[in-house]
Amino acid sequence: MRRRTLLATAGSVGLAGCTTSLPTLCSRPAFRADRLEFETIDFSSLSGWWLRPDGAVLVAAPDHVERLEPPEAVATALDLEVAEEERAFVDGTDLSASMLVGVIVTSAAGSTDARVTHVVRDGRTVHCYVCIRRRGMDDVGAHQARLIRVAERWATDDVRVTFTNGGDGTETFDSDGTGAAVRDRWADELS
Repeated sequence: MRRRTLLATAGSVGLAGCTTSLPTLCSRPAFRADRLEFETIDFSSLSGWWLRPDGAVLVAAPDHVERLEPPEAVATALDLEVAEEERAFVDGTDLSASMLVGVIVTSAAGSTDARVTHVVRDGRTVHCYVCIRRRGMDDVGAHQARLIRVAERWATDDVRVTFTNGGDGTETFDSDGTGAAVRDRWADELS
């Protein structure tokens, strides 16, 4: 219980820092939302092959881990593989007690780093809140991906991400978490 309190406090402090003197406030869940404990790392491997502006991949069972890998033809064509640190994070996850969410958001190049501020359970959906404090000034899009380990597991239907971009306000996107649309698009690109 003490760890949960400490993590909740740390998350609140991070969010408070995120909202100070910004053009827009970072979105956050309601106080009564079922907030979950989580850890996160940068996930550059995902941004190396993701074709859409924003998205999410859900890994709630061992046979879902392949969703975090680039399709084989893409990995060969672009000479890609999952980075060692990211692979260790995935391999160190007990998928009988936790789940993984790979999230990718797109903002202008030169934006501050995307920070995952909260992860909540919303019915059968895992809802991730991502904040970018300051948006870059150019119009070139840049992917930022994060890999989130959620310290709880349940049968989820999809992933919803609320992405707060300092200059543009709040965007929300939904994903079934399979990454199938991206894989299908790559299949079309490579055929």
